[in-house]
Amino acid sequence: MKPRPIRPSDFKSPLIPDQVIEAFNELIAEKFNNNSAIITIDDAKNRIVLKMEIDYDEINMNWLNVERIYREVGWKVHFDHACAADDYESYYVFKKQQI
Repeated sequence: MKPRPIRPSDFKSPLIPDQVIEAFNELIAEKFNNNSAIITIDDAKNRIVLKMEIDYDEINMNWLNVERIYREVGWKVHFDHACAADDYESYYVFKKQQI
């Protein structure tokens, strides 16, 4: 068989635990307003702590890189990373893709 280039879809993010996806799914469902859901980074971390029964400081920050996973299934995802000078919290916006 002839080798083929690896595709981005070949990567399934095995480093992100199932409980993290469950946490984001729950938050999207709770905050969805017929068009989008806005989830703060603290909301996500707090839900992950509850789901995984871990301490806040045990969260691996790479677990929060869920944007690609949700884009692959049809969401438009934007993450706004607040800088130290900003007076708001980092957040995700999950929107329905327009067909």
